[in-house]
Amino acid sequence: MRGHRDDGNLLIDMPKENDGNFRALLRFAIESGDHALENHFKTASANAMYTSHRIQNEIIDTAGKLITANIVKRINKSRYFTVIADESTDISGIEQFSMCFRYVDKCDGKYVIREDFVCFVPVVDVTEKELANTLLTTMKNICINLAYMRGQIYDGVRAMSGKFNSSATKVRELYPEAIYVHCANHNLNLAITHACKIL
Repeated sequence: MRGHRDDGNLLIDMPKENDGNFRALLRFAIESGDHALENHFKTASANAMYTSHRIQNEIIDTAGKLITANIVKRINKSRYFTVIADESTDISGIEQFSMCFRYVDKCDGKYVIREDFVCFVPVVDVTEKELANTLLTTMKNICINLAYMRGQIYDGVRAMSGKFNSSATKVRELYPEAIYVHCANHNLNLAITHACKIL
């Protein structure tokens, strides 16, 4: 969305420096005949343009919330889902979960298997109990009906998938139908890594 120079008044003519996709889309709308938008940019005061980086970030945040709500609605409508989570460290050193959901969606009379990314969740405590708590709390916060959870997919790390005190076990104590399965993509990655070392 953002460009090298995305502050100041919106120029109707294409500027020399890249001012980002957001401003390019506004310019495109004006060129396509949106006279109300064109009039707004010609007559509005500088502090009422609504094109600042802060407004752009609010639009991105709002769009993200709408997309997440739409995905959650489809997940709850399907009635059964599997949570796919992986914990890793981002570039700034913050531990986080990436959460995806696999479910069956009925679309135009056909059943389609979907696997949708929903969110990143910062993780403070990486103990088994806290990882399970973070997983369940996040799903509740985004309004996923946990009674429909039928599966859990994680990599093979002991904190997530161990037999006795893992996160998968703690989740299964509350939701016994949520069976743990080792992530097939992680297995494939391990097999390729091992094969590369053999050659």
